[in-house]
Order: sequence, then structure tokens, then C-alpha cells
Amino acid sequence: MAIHTQRWLMASLLMALSANGQATSTRALGMGGAFVAQANDVSGIPINPAGMASLSERGVFEFALEGNQILRYNNSAETPETENMELTYLGAMLSAFDTGLGLYWSQDAKTSPLSVHNTTDMAQRGVLGMGAGKGFYDGTIKLGATIDWPAYTLESQNHTSSSAGGYTIGTIIQLADRASLSAHSGLQYSLSAGVTQQSDIEDDRILNRAESLRYGVSMALSGLFGNQVSRLTLNGEVEQTDIDIYRNIEDLKTYKLGAEWTFFSIGNEHLQYTLRSGIRQFDEQDLSNALSFGAGLNWKSHTIEVAGWQEPSEDFDDYLVGLSYTFSMEKD
Repeated sequence: MAIHTQRWLMASLLMALSANGQATSTRALGMGGAFVAQANDVSGIPINPAGMASLSERGVFEFALEGNQILRYNNSAETPETENMELTYLGAMLSAFDTGLGLYWSQDAKTSPLSVHNTTDMAQRGVLGMGAGKGFYDGTIKLGATIDWPAYTLESQNHTSSSAGGYTIGTIIQLADRASLSAHSGLQYSLSAGVTQQSDIEDDRILNRAESLRYGVSMALSGLFGNQVSRLTLNGEVEQTDIDIYRNIEDLKTYKLGAEWTFFSIGNEHLQYTLRSGIRQFDEQDLSNALSFGAGLNWKSHTIEVAGWQEPSEDFDDYLVGLSYTFSMEKD
């Protein structure tokens, strides 16, 4: 009976790693943006809405906000330029019984040309979206979708925008989930795949968001050894974009690799630490590889994340720093 109780406790500790809601898109960017197959919190709404399907039958509410700051290096003038931190993300999600509802607003930290044909006028692009996710077969298959509207700001005050919108549809499929528990240790392995199709959002003047396709895999290994519990997640992803608005490159393909390591001690489960790293490689030879790093601290219902990443282009290399806060509440 004692051994059975110990095994149940170990299984609960391993699950605590995956049930813990962590951070906004700062989390994904700390892993090189490789998140389409792992998206399992409020940050995943615009990345893969299938992640809104509940991780807990008791119900979970999450709220997140995020800001980004840019340090731009002019390659020709060899001078750095710093911009103020911008609020870039607000999101809320309510989920229970393998069903989730979410609402989000996102905005780019930097301005960019209206289109490939108009590189003089600048805009700060943003998207407002809402949607739902649903799990089937005990969460083995998750489906989700959002309806998205443009929410951009033009530097020129003389502008009008239409009500043209778009959509995001996605799925996450659990390919494997195995656990091995003993009296003093435990090991859990999971493998999932994710796909997202995102439509463009364009009105009579501006391409607010380009059409894209993202697909990838996520492998997680959770372990309990002594009084230490940890979870290592490895993600791989490919993103195909019709046009990269910021770099003015058509048909850009990006390869992403990311890793996330979360750990805590038994008896102190409410305090969890996370480290992340990632890399992006572009199929455009003029663009260098982009590295990223991140870290997070979770205490009970509160999570703070920080990440730094590169955004290379031909004329400028942007170095961005992201800071996010997430509140997560699970019904008792």
C-alpha cells in the first residue's frame, strides 16, 4: 500500500511539470520560436490554437502580458540604436474538460514598411484574435482555430483600414506517452506533432500579416530522481512564409530548433526554474543564423519570463529582449 502511494505521488510530481502554465510568447522566442507542437499555455493562442484544449479537468484560467525592447545595430554605420520597451502581447484563456476559449492581442515591437511596393511609409503591425480549442480521445488529438482582425498603426495619420480579417487553424497530435514508475524514481516520455495554417490579413493598403505554414515535433522527457524533478523538452519546427514583411523576402523558409529545461525540488513544488535556448536558420543566404536564450521563474500562480534573441536583416541586426508575466489559476 505504501509503494502504491509513493508511485501515485511520483506520477503527480511528474504531471506538475506539464500542468504548470508558463509565460507568453517570450517563452517560445527563448527557444528560437519552435513552439507549434508544444503550445500548451496562453502564449500559444496565436501560434497554435489547438493548445487551448485543457490540461486539467478542474479548469484553468491564464492571463499574460509581455513587452519587448529593441537594440538595433546599423551594419553600414556600425552604430547601435536603442528603442523603448513596447507592450507587445495581452492574452487570456479559460479551459476545462478538454475545451478552451481564448482572446489575445499582439503587436510588433518595431515598425516596418507597408509592403514590398511601398517601403517609404511605415506601420506597426498588430493582430486581435479570439478562438477555441478542443481535445478528442482523451486529449490525444487537439484541434483549434482563431478568427483574427488587423490592429495596426500607421506613422501617417491619413489612413483608413477595412474590416478584412483572417484565421489560424491548428492541430496537436500526441504520438507517444509512456511512463515508468518505481518506489524511488520515475520516468515519463512523450512525443507530439503540431501543424498550423495561418491566413494573410490584408486590406486595400497594407499587408498586416503574411500567409504561413508551420509544422514541427516536440519530445519531452520528465524524470524523478531522489528529491529532484526535471523535464527536458526538445522542439523542431519548419515555418514557410509567403513573404517576410520585415526583411522584404518572398517565400522564406525558416528552420527552428529549441530546448527547454524545467526543474524543482520535492517539498518545494511551488517554485520552479526554467532555462531555454534555440536557433533559427533561414534558407536565405544573406541572413545569418539567429540565436536565442531564455529563463523563467514560476512561484505558485505567478510566472516571470525573460528572453533575448536576434532578428537579422541585410542592413540591420536587431537584438530583442522580451519580458513577460503570466498569472495562472487552477480550480481546486
